[in-house]
Amino acid sequence: MLTISFFTQFAMFSQLDFEVVDADIFEEDNQKTRSLFIWVPGVLTKGVSLFINKEEEPELKHTLRFLGGMKIRILEGKSDAAKWRRKTARWERKMNRKKLDDLLVVKNEDHTIHLKAGLPGNGKIKNYAFLINTDDTAIFLLGKSKLNLKKLMKLVEKVSS
Repeated sequence: MLTISFFTQFAMFSQLDFEVVDADIFEEDNQKTRSLFIWVPGVLTKGVSLFINKEEEPELKHTLRFLGGMKIRILEGKSDAAKWRRKTARWERKMNRKKLDDLLVVKNEDHTIHLKAGLPGNGKIKNYAFLINTDDTAIFLLGKSKLNLKKLMKLVEKVSS
């Protein structure tokens, strides 16, 4: 019974960390950069997949079953602040250290979107990263998975149609 209680508490655990970081000493209050960190354990994504009907959404159920833990970082503020540039540069270095391959890069005058994934050669995605950067918001999602690339493509085709 103690094991079930511990498992339930761990599965429902997610970590939120909200902090305000001054962009520079001399900037005004409206120039502050806010940072939010969310950690979602892989057990939680697997648990959510139990509540999805396999007959109605088989691709979504499969995708959630094989998603691991993910770390989500959200940054809000002015993109020309020094702290903003340092944090987004750190996120890009982290993606480069993981040796992820580019799957999708979209650059517009307003935003930049990077989708990268680690493909070890067996047709499954091991690590993945999203980096979405706009003028006043940046989102970085880094996660692990055992997703089959073909099943993921079926899900994307179904959602896009």
